[in-house]
Amino acid sequence: MSHNRFASLRSTFCRNQSGNVAVLFALSTLPMLLLSGAAVDYAGALNARSRLQSAVDSISLSLVREPRGTSLRTLQTIAERQFSAMYKPPAGTDATVSVTVAGQSVRVAINAAVPTSFMKLVQQNVISIGVSSTAVY
Repeated sequence: MSHNRFASLRSTFCRNQSGNVAVLFALSTLPMLLLSGAAVDYAGALNARSRLQSAVDSISLSLVREPRGTSLRTLQTIAERQFSAMYKPPAGTDATVSVTVAGQSVRVAINAAVPTSFMKLVQQNVISIGVSSTAVY
């Protein structure tokens, strides 16, 4: 196909008004599907965050029941064991538990990376979430 013929076809296509709805629909389908997929992935991350918050609340309340002289390392081990027993993450989810003691309070924080399904299409492989809870002796 010669250059002039291609230019003529392009010009005709641009001037043609019939079928615009089909073209616009076809062009908008991919962004709509990506947004729908993002909503599904976001809802999954919110569900995981809610479950993590319940787990971290329970863990912090149980840690303040430990004797006050309990070492940070022991509290960390207890928290990790309780977390493993309470929370069964989706496949591929990485989560870290951290415990800090300040005065009469115990703070438990959990950071997790929830894998995405649809957002991988736009190079967003995980959604990072974090929760924390503080309980006082």
